[in-house]
Amino acid sequence: MPQRGALVSFISKRKVREAQRIREVLELEAFTEAAGKWDKTALESITLLEKAEMLITKQEEEIKKLDYYEFTKLDEEFHDCIIQFSGNLSLAYIVKEMRSHLNRLRYIELQEAHHEATAILQHRALLLAIKNKDDDGVSKILIDHLKLVENFREFIFKKRAELFID
Repeated sequence: MPQRGALVSFISKRKVREAQRIREVLELEAFTEAAGKWDKTALESITLLEKAEMLITKQEEEIKKLDYYEFTKLDEEFHDCIIQFSGNLSLAYIVKEMRSHLNRLRYIELQEAHHEATAILQHRALLLAIKNKDDDGVSKILIDHLKLVENFREFIFKKRAELFID
């Protein structure tokens, strides 16, 4: 009897690049909205700060265990909690959809790139910029953060060419 295996679909380089750009634009909007909404005395802001700091601490713990899968899930949760704080639920939904095109590649990138320490520092810097209502700081840090793996992506496309199309 012939063996049956799982059919693994290729990752579209074009879709990855498109999704990355859309994610950058939308998250930039959400994070700057979050900075504008920040009020250190408001319960919603205090709750966001506590949750975001807890997620960063958990990320640090997962990196010690070399658990890149869990690190990536926590990274998404960090971004999601700030996007949800911005109050734009439609934007949150669309960003999640865009991430679906990026996630398979992100797991591969994390195993190769090892930029977790930088990502955690950037998360802390993003929180500080939001707390300071610093739109320019939020924009610069977020774009640098989102470009962190993008700059490594072409290397992955070549190294693991068997996984990609177009």
